[in-house]
Amino acid sequence: MNNQNLIRKNLKDAQELLKAAFDLIDIPPAKYSENDIESAICLKYNLSKEDLEGKSKKGKLEFARPIWAYLLFSHVTENKTEVARIMKRKSHSAAIDFINRANGLIDTSFKFKSDVEEIRGILKSKYSKA
Repeated sequence: MNNQNLIRKNLKDAQELLKAAFDLIDIPPAKYSENDIESAICLKYNLSKEDLEGKSKKGKLEFARPIWAYLLFSHVTENKTEVARIMKRKSHSAAIDFINRANGLIDTSFKFKSDVEEIRGILKSKYSKA
């Protein structure tokens, strides 16, 4: 193995160790307000609050509502009934469906995961200015 390949292997090993170390650190997620999360999602997807809270399933809402439920569950409350109430849904089963869809998409869709991180960035920048 030449030096360049050895360096690449060591760098890859170091990156994997750092990732494992950060995964072990149990840092609680930041707490954001439900209104700030809703506003950040509306900003990202160019939606009105009425669109986000409505019943339509078209277009941008395919990602917007699962992200909304996921971020509410992660950063506001772990009570799915409360998540459903905030989202103006009749039962907690809607929140469960959105959260499960988000968890699946985070593992399978690069676009979805990057949208979640972009919205978290919007929230972080708002809170870092406050």
